[in-house]
Amino acid sequence: MKKVKLFEQFILESGNAISDSRPFEQEEIPGTIEWIEKNVFPTLGINGVGDDAAILGSAGKKLPGVTSGDIDMALSADKIAGNLGASLSDVIFKLNEALESLGLDTAMNVGLKQISIGAPIDGDYKNGTGQVDFMLSRDLKWSTFMYHSPDFTKDESKYKGAYRNILLMSIIGKSFYEITKQTEGGETAEYEAYVIRLNKGVFKVGDSQVASRWGNILDFNNFDLITPNEREARFALADQDSSIRPLATKLYEQANCKTLIFKLGAKGILTLRRKFSKKDLRSFFVIDALEKNAVDPVGCGDALISYASLGLYISKNPLIASILGSISASIACKINGNLPVSKKQVKKKLDQIQDELSSLT
Repeated sequence: MKKVKLFEQFILESGNAISDSRPFEQEEIPGTIEWIEKNVFPTLGINGVGDDAAILGSAGKKLPGVTSGDIDMALSADKIAGNLGASLSDVIFKLNEALESLGLDTAMNVGLKQISIGAPIDGDYKNGTGQVDFMLSRDLKWSTFMYHSPDFTKDESKYKGAYRNILLMSIIGKSFYEITKQTEGGETAEYEAYVIRLNKGVFKVGDSQVASRWGNILDFNNFDLITPNEREARFALADQDSSIRPLATKLYEQANCKTLIFKLGAKGILTLRRKFSKKDLRSFFVIDALEKNAVDPVGCGDALISYASLGLYISKNPLIASILGSISASIACKINGNLPVSKKQVKKKLDQIQDELSSLT
């Protein structure tokens, strides 16, 4: 039981981040949110729920008598950064300072871009303290979709939103399978099952993380491209001992993917484009990091998978995809914060590399 408690404290979820908090009764949630809108949001420059803030998850949607461990709220990262005079890369730290200046107990999870506070339940500290999680978001609609929960008071569904996301991943992961049935004559016919089977032309790309959440890259099976790092691979395979190339090969085979770009941080990337064989040393290749003086690594993985995906889809060439992904990541690591990498920036970097190579000949 002690280990379970330590794990709960580590993930800082369901009311575990604020030590003296208690679960919310459903009828206590509206009053708590109202208190936050009145006493916290003005300092942050947030107008309110429905504008630049959103309620996530199942809080307030459960049946009477069923408690909620915490209240999850998405807040506009851009709005708060502008109000507090912060960049997007350090807005979470400025937000934490602002919340502490209000006398609130806080617990910060930088990886999740989330800060938990202890708020007075139903707007009155006499009722105790409840945990409210502020999750910084660049897109409230997307956050609301990803953390959606059905309204159990309206009998919308008995399943949490997380189950929907798992179902969507499973459908995409199995989309290439043919769905067949036997006719009365004993012949095999294909189902006209549009909901079950996606078009075979769907291009599937997957990434995960274990820095702050327990994500398993092997959830993305039979994908065209996956882009794990070493930690994610070791987590998925429960392998602490293998060296990099055998580790990547094992993951490539178990994921049954077509292309695997293994992110190695400052060392660059290792790309596998087919099953490894000692007789086929061109089944993999390495590209060194194109930028040795990184300013901020946040967003490098996003930049890499974005351009690598487009490159692979258009060219069908893992080498071109890997080069474009590496270039994009090298640009992203020079930007303070997680900002988009433009086509113009990538082309400029390509021209620069070409000039450098030409000077060597």
